[in-house]
Amino acid sequence: MSNDMTDIFVEVQALNLDGIKQNLLNYVEEQAKIDIDDSVNKADKSAKDAEDSAIAAAQSATVAADCASQASESLGLYYTKSETDVLLSAKQNSLTFDSAPTNASTNPVTSGGVYTALSGKVNTSLDNLSSAGQMIVDSQNGTISNCILEIPQNIKLEQIDISESGKIIFKSGMKLVMVDSTYSEQTLTQDTLKTYQTGFVNKEGLIFYVSDQAFLPFERIHSGATQPTVTGNTNIWFDTANKKIFITTNAGAIWIETTSSYPIAAAKTDSSGKVVEILKDSNGNDMIFNGACFIGHHAVVYPNVKGLIASGFNSNGSLNSVISKSSSLTIKELGASSTNYSIGGIQYINGHRQYYEVDYIYDVDLTKPYSFWYLRKENKTGYVSSGAFVYSGEVPYIIYSTDSNKIVTDFTIRQPVRTATVEMLDKTLGDVETLLAAI
Repeated sequence: MSNDMTDIFVEVQALNLDGIKQNLLNYVEEQAKIDIDDSVNKADKSAKDAEDSAIAAAQSATVAADCASQASESLGLYYTKSETDVLLSAKQNSLTFDSAPTNASTNPVTSGGVYTALSGKVNTSLDNLSSAGQMIVDSQNGTISNCILEIPQNIKLEQIDISESGKIIFKSGMKLVMVDSTYSEQTLTQDTLKTYQTGFVNKEGLIFYVSDQAFLPFERIHSGATQPTVTGNTNIWFDTANKKIFITTNAGAIWIETTSSYPIAAAKTDSSGKVVEILKDSNGNDMIFNGACFIGHHAVVYPNVKGLIASGFNSNGSLNSVISKSSSLTIKELGASSTNYSIGGIQYINGHRQYYEVDYIYDVDLTKPYSFWYLRKENKTGYVSSGAFVYSGEVPYIIYSTDSNKIVTDFTIRQPVRTATVEMLDKTLGDVETLLAAI
């Protein structure tokens, strides 16, 4: 081979060795880089595995602690053997019973002992009093007196339906007190229509359940033991001596006995003579006659009206009272006066002028004859007679006014006392809170 060819071969060979060398260097570098990445990844995975292991160990420790705590608590629910022995040593081998309730005793009481103890207790229910003179502790433990407790509610306002045409419809279920020699009630089993007489224009009067006539003005309604002299064709007369109702349609020429109830309500007519509304008493209550009514110039008090007659004080300072209950229908004539009157009682109905409340007997005005007084500081009642004060066992029930012709101008029935219950107070409090929240 010539020298030129040899040089060329050597040069080519040299060039090939440099390429191979570079390739080897590139390969080694690439492999080293791969190994480094693998090492880093493995290190990261190992760190992550270590972290997960640490979290799992911590959770296991928490669970173990909770289990230990629960186990400790469970163990606390049980007595040890020594504790159980101590408790059992103190038990009764047989129960000891008391034959009657005994102060400070921890023993149970036999059934017979309980029955005997309870049967000896006094029944203070107002519905189980043996007589009106029985002393009672009222529902408020002696905090009320000189008041009405109960009035039978036979008639409700919604049972009197006044139509637009002025006709009156008495609704089914209304309980009427009938005028007869004793006392009887009649309950309507169906709605009943009553008409009105068109001649009574702008008048105040009474609503009856009588014949076909439902309304008559006050001046056309009479009462007393003797037949009255009347004006106008249609009039009613309550015969107080025989407890009968008579009606005339010819100015008293002929009086015909008729079946009738006592007055149901007081009402008024308009300019056309139609009955338009129920009247109000001096306290603003509808003049629906439950427990009492008036007819002509007589008051009528029905049975079963209950009240508390003031009777001084109990030894503990609470108000002492005697239950008063009307046992039969009672009729009392109303006096003629331009001032208020009071019927001072339920069983003992006596006419008394003007009702007053003062502290002591020294505050009573002895110049007011027949005036009726309640002495608050003594919790007693009485009236003035011949310039002196007379104590009496009565509870005021009706306040009324009449004019000089004995026509009643006001008739106010004292309403029963209503004491607040817990439910009523809660409702009131709730209403107040609602109003405050809306402000």
